[in-house]
Order: sequence, then C-alpha cells, then structure tokens
Amino acid sequence: MTSKANMKYIIPPACEPTVPLLGPYQIAGYAEKIGYKMEIYNFNNLLLREIVDNHLSEYSAVVENELDKVEVLSYMKFLGSFEKINNYRDLKRELMNCTTTKDYWRLIDYIRCSYDLYSMKFKNLRFRLDGVDSPYRWNIWNDIERFIEEFYQSDICDLMRQWIETMDICDNQVIGINITFESQLFFAIMVCKLLNEIHSNNKIIVGGGFVNSFINSGDSIGPIAKYCDLVNSGEGEALIWFLKENNNNLQVLLDKSEKSEGKACYIPAEKVCDKKISVCPPAITRQDLDEYFSPLRVLPLRFTYQCYWGKCKFCTDREYHSCLDSKYNVDEMIDFCVKNANKRNIDCIYFLDSAIPIPIMKTFCKKLIENDVKIKWGTNARFDPPFVDEDFIKLLAEAGCVFIKFGLESGSQHVLDLMDKGTKINNVSTIIQLCRKHDILVHTYIMFAFPGETDEDRIETMNFILDEKSHPDNYNCSEFIMYGNSLIAKELNYKLDSEDTEDEGWHSASYSFSNQHIKEQIHTLRMAFDEKYSPADVLVSTGHTIAMAKSLKRSGKKIALYRNSIIKIDESVVIDYDNHIISKWRRRDGIVYLKDKYAELIMQLVGRSFNPLELIAVGLNTNTLYELINEGVLELINDNPEGILDYEGENKIVFNYGNRFNSLKWYGYYDNN
Repeated sequence: MTSKANMKYIIPPACEPTVPLLGPYQIAGYAEKIGYKMEIYNFNNLLLREIVDNHLSEYSAVVENELDKVEVLSYMKFLGSFEKINNYRDLKRELMNCTTTKDYWRLIDYIRCSYDLYSMKFKNLRFRLDGVDSPYRWNIWNDIERFIEEFYQSDICDLMRQWIETMDICDNQVIGINITFESQLFFAIMVCKLLNEIHSNNKIIVGGGFVNSFINSGDSIGPIAKYCDLVNSGEGEALIWFLKENNNNLQVLLDKSEKSEGKACYIPAEKVCDKKISVCPPAITRQDLDEYFSPLRVLPLRFTYQCYWGKCKFCTDREYHSCLDSKYNVDEMIDFCVKNANKRNIDCIYFLDSAIPIPIMKTFCKKLIENDVKIKWGTNARFDPPFVDEDFIKLLAEAGCVFIKFGLESGSQHVLDLMDKGTKINNVSTIIQLCRKHDILVHTYIMFAFPGETDEDRIETMNFILDEKSHPDNYNCSEFIMYGNSLIAKELNYKLDSEDTEDEGWHSASYSFSNQHIKEQIHTLRMAFDEKYSPADVLVSTGHTIAMAKSLKRSGKKIALYRNSIIKIDESVVIDYDNHIISKWRRRDGIVYLKDKYAELIMQLVGRSFNPLELIAVGLNTNTLYELINEGVLELINDNPEGILDYEGENKIVFNYGNRFNSLKWYGYYDNN
C-alpha cells in the first residue's frame, strides 16, 4: 500500500476472524466506482495473527494467585498438544486439510484457547470469538472512559499503535474508523485517541452500523466526541460522494455539521448528499479473503435492505436509507457473483438479507446454473409457501445452496399468530423434509417467552423440534427480549425506561418476559436435541458453516464405557502436585479443575493406563468415570469393545469451573428488567 489514497479506513478488532464485514468493503466498492481512492486496514485480522503467532511466547500474565499459574499452564499445554502448529500459517494449513468434524472443532478451540491465553495479560478482559468480555459496559459513557484510561497504556494499545505507525499516513488524508458492532466500540475509541496523538494534523471520521443505531444528534455522540472530528450516520456512500466532489475538503462538511460538547461534529447522510446513489458490489480481493480463518473464500453479500414480510411484531430490523436507491441492482450483483466465482476469487457466499424475495433467488440460481458456477452459498429465509415446492428446493440445491437459516420462532401456530409471523406450521415440516431430501442443511431460530405464550405452547415447540419429521439439522433457542422500538412494545404500550441513575450513555431499552422455569426448558430442549440428533455443522460462524458444509466426515460418537475399555489421563491435563490440583482448559470457563482428594485420586493414573474395573476398585464408579471422560480429564480408548457399563452410583467428583474469566460478562445489550 502507498500513502496516495484519499482515505485510510480502519476496521478495529471485532474478534470475528472467519468472514469480512460487508459494510466497509461495500463502501470501498462505491469509492472504486467513482474514482475515490480508499485503503482498508483490517486490525481485526491483524489481532488474530498476532495472538496465534505469539501465544507460546512469554506473556507476562497478570498472576494474582496459584490458580492463575495453573490456568496459564493449562492453556499452554492444550496449545502445545498441536505439534504441527507453531503460527497462524500452520493453523490455516491444518484448517485447509481438515476432514472430520472432530478435527475441525479442535482447530476452532485452538483459536479460542489462544484468545484466552492472550487475555491473561489483562486483569479485566477476555478476548473471545465474536467479542470481548469485560466489566465495562459498552452503553455507559463512564465505563467507556474507564476502559480507555485503564488500557491505554497496555499491550493491546501498543499493538494498535504499531499498526498505525506502519500505515504510511500523510497530511491531508482523511482517516475513517468503522464501528459495526458494539464489541468494536472500546477499541475504535482507543484507535481514535492514538491517531490524535500520532497524526494530529489529519481529520478522523467515525461511522458504521453502531453509529446508525445509537447516534442521531450532536449531543448523543458521547465519548467518541473527544477523539474524532466528524461522526457520520447513514450511508457511507454519501460521505464518499461528498469527499470526491469537494476534493477531500472535510472542512466544508464540518461547517454545516451539528456541533457536540466535544471535538467532534455530527452529520447524517441526508445532509451530506441530495441524490440517490446505487449500491455497488464490494471491493474485496482474493488476497483479502485469504486472510480470514476459513478453508474457502467466503464473501458476505446482500440483495435487499429489508425483509419483504416486515410484519413480525418482535422484529426491529427496519433499515431506512435516504441516499441509496431503494432497490439493489440485482443484475449487477449477480454478474459480480458469477464473474468472481469463475475467476476463483470467491468460493462461497453468505447472503445477509433477512429474506431474499423468491423471484430474486430464482434468478440468481438460474444464472449460476447457466454459467456453470460451482460455489457454495447460504442465506436467511422465511418458511413461506414457495419453499413447499420441491422443484424450487431442487433448484436451490443444484445452484449450490448448502444451508438455509429459517426464522421459525415457535412450533405453536398460536404463538406464530400472536407474532404476526405469517408462517403456517404445517408448511414448516414439509420444507424441512424437502431440504433434507436435497441435502440442504436447515438451521432454525426459535424463542421462548413471547408475550402470550403458554407452557403448553413451549412444549408444542419442543415436540416439534424433536420430531423425526420436523427437526432441523440444528437450531438456536433464545429468551425473547422485547425492544422499545418493536411493534409488540408499541402494541402493549410498555414504557421502557432507559434512564440510568449512575451514568449517562447509549441505551438499547429492553424488557424480558423470561424466568428460571423457561431457562430450564431451553436447557432441557438443547440436551434432548443433542442426544437424539448429534447436530450437524453447529453454527460457530457463517463462514465456517458454508465453507465446511458437505465436506467433513461426521466423527462424533456417543461416549460408551466397556469392561475392557482403556482409560488414561488426557494429554492436555495439567497436574500441580504442590497444590493438589489437576486442571484442563475448557472453552466456556477458562479451566475446569479438581482439587484435594479427588485430584490425588486421578493423579494415580499418571503414566499408566487402566480399565474401568480397576478404577472402580479404588473408589470410583461408572457415573464418575463418565463425568471425567465427558469433561476431557480422562481419555477413553475402545478397542474390540464388549460388555458395556451403564451409569451406576452417585457421582463422586465435584468440578470447579473457571477462574479468571468466570466473573466477566459481555454486555451485548442493556436489559432494563
């Protein structure tokens, strides 16, 4: 890259390493079309590479007790069990050669564990896939200030300083900062502060999905106001158009913007541009896509702004665009897909549309088939009547569709009608069966605790999800959260106060109708589904799901203990003889560990192998052995198995979960309940 670009555009860390954010690259596509030179710097990818390439170095972890030391050793031992991986390039190579679901999940865990080990450098941070856990809330301004104050002199800040210093920024260049998700907010503000320190003569603009959702005036900018010159909401294309027309003279825009209490001004897209701009395909190269942690090049794309139904009472996905054409140029988007697929610049597409209109889907499929395009793709959709047509499902499969994520929401027609979902439950079962027949994976979203839902409705949903004819390949079940700008909130006339007595801040006002009984029902359904169907291609991310679909051998087997099984300590277990602790890294908790007499009992296995009967003789039972195997403390080998041993006896083991990270929380939304 050179310094001749009109704008340097930075994507702060989001801890999502599998697929690019569409917004920045779509704006770059428009900039390229009108001849405005923009360079994108992806700090998100740089962070993952840094963490993976250096996780086995001395990390100077923040150690407060003996258990912290054990935790670090647990991470190191798990990562060290991958003999072929020493850096990110090795990790990506292993992913490219991955053939089984077991190997795939271990590679995902390699990244998770690398994030955890890196997080041990910081007392109040845990980096993870899809975000950062911390005691600091993204929606409280004072928390943001405290975060910046605590971590401005830290390793993560030093890393970003190094990246900025290599950007070759020259005077009069505009520097753009993208904030798509709340998880990027802290680091975005930190980047702005660093830019003010290193390149004080340049103008900084902040925009993106977060800004569009939470900032609509000069007095709502919050802490961002201290560290940038302009906050721009709405379509980024409008801003690019203005800068191109005015020779990058940002001062003209600042003069007509709304002032804030800080340094920054605020301006919406409609005050920047008075014309309708066409949406352009993204400007992203084959090399850009190769940087992501995916075995194939996965590109996010969209054909439409909104769901064509638009009546669901719980939905808040209602975009408004003042400066973009109301409809995408579908033919241009399809030609873009065909051209780049044939050149092997892309291998997979994930459509972000809430629901692509059926005529557009049919046109897209026919174009792919006509041009002999061989790519995988997946999309979101509704359980609408056209999907009941087997010819349509067959067309999707022939065109390369490998999965569809449907918003089912409930298996009860009563609840679907309450939601104004527009879905007939009888169609759902037929559609799922047709997709299964044509080898298209189905993932459904459901929710419990919608206003008016009864316990009988939830049982009906559970039965539907577990039924042989209607079960999806996998699903997500969430507790319903009602947001203040949803149709159901207005219908029920709820007054959702978003005031905070402690601090001023951004608020996503919400209300929960859930309770402990409902939480237990969600857990029960998950356990029953996993036990019955061993779900396929669990959605860690859209990139992995599409790229790995139909390419991995199912290697998951239910744990079975036999009389002649061989049992030994798992290779990734850490033994602390001085403190009588055995521990192992565990993705959800940091570590799982045993201490005192139970740890000493397991220590007897060091360097040896046992059969179950020998372990039962020293005081364990089959229930305890199953638990130890489930938690990965013991490794089970079954050669020529005979004489299965069922669960017997009361579990003797008491596990301790977590250490450093079990008190941290991702403040993904503000729950007013």
